[in-house]
Amino acid sequence: MALALVHFLVGASLLLLLTAPLALRFGTVRRYQLWLILAGGLWGLVPDVHYVAPVLDRTLESLHDSRWADPFAFHYTLDQPALTGMTLELIVGSILLFLVAITVFTAAGSRNGSATDSRGTQFVAAIVCVALAALIAGAALGVGLYATNRLESVATLYGRESARAGVMLLLAWSIVTGAAIAAIIALADETMRATDPVAGISVGMLVAVVGWLFGIVVALPLWMQRFFELSRPFPYLHWQSLIGLLAFGFVFGCCYSLLRRLLRPITAGQTEVQASSSTQ
Repeated sequence: MALALVHFLVGASLLLLLTAPLALRFGTVRRYQLWLILAGGLWGLVPDVHYVAPVLDRTLESLHDSRWADPFAFHYTLDQPALTGMTLELIVGSILLFLVAITVFTAAGSRNGSATDSRGTQFVAAIVCVALAALIAGAALGVGLYATNRLESVATLYGRESARAGVMLLLAWSIVTGAAIAAIIALADETMRATDPVAGISVGMLVAVVGWLFGIVVALPLWMQRFFELSRPFPYLHWQSLIGLLAFGFVFGCCYSLLRRLLRPITAGQTEVQASSSTQ
């Protein structure tokens, strides 16, 4: 059986995607985004109601174990033995699907935004852009680590050994680092635009260099010695990691800025050309 979190995220994602055309046609629909997420999540969990139902629990359980559960966000399919053994993959996949759905819904709704509620839209868009750009940049870095058989080395930083643990840790690190890059861009808003790829790439690569100097060169050997009694030379000049971090900073900065440009709200009466020129 798939985790309840997976069923919730899949249901919420599908409902957001289904209502995205309404958000595109009627901008006010996006005000109910949180309610749509909640409703979609509960929709995906309906077949599991037999766990808490005071009556008819046997009948509801038989519904859960039949294909009649698939109309509820593919609940039956997600509970098949072929997938239940891939818990980690299901969680990551459902999170990615949810981020895509949020992006599509936010992009659709922001096209009909008003000046009054554009701030809230921009805030949601910024969070979505950070998450998606971090996943893209993290995936690019992960491919490089996988090609060089170094995913396990990421896991060893936290006392783990498997490549799967390395992927999860890389994902978490990507989101945290991406949020830091986005925060720096936001704080320097008067001198750079979040929608400018040059600004995003510059900040991303600067953070990569600073992170390498303090995180890899200085902190890593101390961390490994203190918690795992593994010796590393000090300072630890690991040039391959610098290349990887620079690649991450470049990809994240570029993707984040382009996504912010894609999801920027257009207020009523403003054309696409005017919105584009206002961000230059």
